[in-house]
Amino acid sequence: PTYGQWLDWLPVNLSKQTSYGKLGLSWDHSTQSLLVLCNDCQIHWDGVASAPLRIPVVRAFIHQDKPDFFSGTISLGSREQPHLYLGWEGELQRDTFSIHINADELPISDIFYTLVPDIPELKHAVITGTISLGAQVVLPSFELKLSNPRTHDFTVSGLGTERLIHSQSACGKPSQLPMNHWLVRAVMSAEDQRFEEHPGYDLQELMAAHDANQLQGSVIRGGSTITQQTAKLLFTGSERSLTRKLRELLYAVEMEQTLGKTRIMQLYLDNAPWGIYPDGKILCGAEAAAQHYFGRTAANLKREQAVWLAAMLHSPVAEARAWQRTGRINLGRAVWVAEYVRNAPNSGPRARQNVINALRRDPSLGMKPQTPN
Repeated sequence: PTYGQWLDWLPVNLSKQTSYGKLGLSWDHSTQSLLVLCNDCQIHWDGVASAPLRIPVVRAFIHQDKPDFFSGTISLGSREQPHLYLGWEGELQRDTFSIHINADELPISDIFYTLVPDIPELKHAVITGTISLGAQVVLPSFELKLSNPRTHDFTVSGLGTERLIHSQSACGKPSQLPMNHWLVRAVMSAEDQRFEEHPGYDLQELMAAHDANQLQGSVIRGGSTITQQTAKLLFTGSERSLTRKLRELLYAVEMEQTLGKTRIMQLYLDNAPWGIYPDGKILCGAEAAAQHYFGRTAANLKREQAVWLAAMLHSPVAEARAWQRTGRINLGRAVWVAEYVRNAPNSGPRARQNVINALRRDPSLGMKPQTPN
């Protein structure tokens, strides 16, 4: 007998409270499909955020095609109106159930209204474009594999990021560095090597971060571009949640369209945290960092000093505290950053090796540690 025949005895409103939400099962005789309904659904997505993704209603229709092969649809959204519809196919194996989804040309606006309908930006933003990707979910582990993500004509307007063209940083004096300065290029090397190529988000880096985080079971790698980090600094804060990441994405896409790469890099350099002062106050902005650590302006940094400042950015407070204790820099990371500097004056292979040699000769860069007051 088919699984449908075995399930035909199910009552209409069989339900149970689970860690994923309230699950309900019912059998549709007309379509010979099982309906799985999840109310107040929580989806744990370790590859993206530490907090679960919350969706008011998820409906899955399951139809048995062959003894071990199934197909159906999934809809996600509010109680009043679902926003996302996805088709799927599944195969039941001995210990697992593999679900394959091919999402083709999904409206990106529908994704936002489904996943984060209450964010304030949706009251003003005009979101266009589509996304296509493949996905495989393996049950019961909920392992998720994503493949071939592609966006088309993704634009955002209405958030007012154009006002940042002439805004002043709260961190003090702007650095006003040209795009070929060694600090600018070292920051790209450290934080976003495809900064000049992507549209504000980097799907290749996001996929790599997702895979690494899922393998680890927690968020260990961010995947954010410099544009997204700038949006976090100026608009969204640093909460580790999918809501913040999606808000950040909206601002990043619009900033690329209203500001351009040069202004985005200036905003990042002028607002990025660069460690702490000895009294524990946050040090922010490239100009303040250059003055504090080296007693010179950002424009006059030596190449190895620029590399060290860029290398700090992945964990600025921890790096500053380590320097305060020991007077030594994170040599391994600084060398890695130097190796990937491109398009700065005198940044060919021999010049980069000279910078690396200078870092290795004096890992303290001539600085003395500062102890807290």
